[in-house]
Amino acid sequence: MHTLPKNIMALASLAVCAACSPAPEATENTASEAAADEKPGAQITGTVMYRERMALGPTAQLNIQLQDVSLADVAATIIAEKTISDPGQVPIRFELGYDPTKIEQRNTYVLRAIISDNGQMLFTTDTAYPVITRDNINSAEIMLIRVNTEESPTPAQLTDTYWQLSAINGTTVVTSEEQRSPYLQFISDNNVTKGYSGCNQFSGNWTLTNGRIDLGPMAMTMMACADSMETETAFMRALDAVDKHEIQLDELRMFQGDTEVLLFKAVPQP
Repeated sequence: MHTLPKNIMALASLAVCAACSPAPEATENTASEAAADEKPGAQITGTVMYRERMALGPTAQLNIQLQDVSLADVAATIIAEKTISDPGQVPIRFELGYDPTKIEQRNTYVLRAIISDNGQMLFTTDTAYPVITRDNINSAEIMLIRVNTEESPTPAQLTDTYWQLSAINGTTVVTSEEQRSPYLQFISDNNVTKGYSGCNQFSGNWTLTNGRIDLGPMAMTMMACADSMETETAFMRALDAVDKHEIQLDELRMFQGDTEVLLFKAVPQP
């Protein structure tokens, strides 16, 4: 029987021991880090709706934000955000991904949403929708409200506006298509006032002091008009009694004390 030399037996023993040894600790840590990098982020799902029966166009956009609103009197921190172009019609379903490592369980998180079209806001949230923490789930049904996109009309100015006479002492002034409607103008240059009574042209001066309007004596042409003299007389008598006025959008109301005596409407000058 042949025996192996002692040095060969020692090498064989070392090879067997090496094969049985556990992997180095550094290898285990590297694999763990790789698995963590592959871990998918969390998601919030839900729907966005509004009550108005209004269709969205192809240029509409839905913007959804996950915000941290934990700190009072401090602007919310945006944790995640998503914009959906041409979202279709409501109810609009959405999925918003976020990084769970940015979430603190003691903080408060909410969803907010906006629908806009060509940069103009159409709908927005008027309340916050809590999610994720404080026993809230990762889902929400968001109801939007319509944004008033109509700009308030700018009230007409007293001066340099063509004020067409609408009523005298509450009675509507009616003129035929062939007749020119009575009007009044306050010219800013030199505080001149001029107008047409329905028969004659007139002009004079005016002043405005502490909201009180004063009209000076009027110079008037002396034509006779059989079908409009009654209107002219009532107009000039009321104009002479005016002591204050107010403008409501495109209407000028003139008063004697608390009684409205003349009503005008701003119209383009013929």
